[in-house]
Amino acid sequence: MDMLQYRALFLSEARDHLVKMSKLILTLEQEPGDSDAINGLFREAHSLKGMAATMGFEQTAQLAHSLEDSLDQCRHAGHLPETVADHLLAGVDLLEGLVDDIEAGVPERDAAAFLAAGDGAAAVTATSEDPPELPADAFLDDADDLELVPLEE
Repeated sequence: MDMLQYRALFLSEARDHLVKMSKLILTLEQEPGDSDAINGLFREAHSLKGMAATMGFEQTAQLAHSLEDSLDQCRHAGHLPETVADHLLAGVDLLEGLVDDIEAGVPERDAAAFLAAGDGAAAVTATSEDPPELPADAFLDDADDLELVPLEE
């Protein structure tokens, strides 16, 4: 199949997805717990990833996949932390540059540095409601009060 005939359609749809992603991120900066916006943003990244992979645009597909993974973490956490919003906006900016490269007919710029910097998922899990970490000796004061009882078989 000649993929060049689909390039213009890809470019048009990719730009539409990127505009929607930017708007949804701005919405989520104001309302971080808006699950409809988080799910919509996830779908936009997912669609862009699939389109780019189908067309063979590896850097675009990898970056969109990374953003999709971060958004999946946000879906499970139920909110979008500010640091993740910043990461997503930077990712969308880079995706816009990659689409510009594709439109110009030049090789896609390398997204490896952005991908290596982290996917934003750590910020999601760090802000989720995990119990605080206790020091190893937190319960030693009560150890003298314990009575050991043999297990019955």
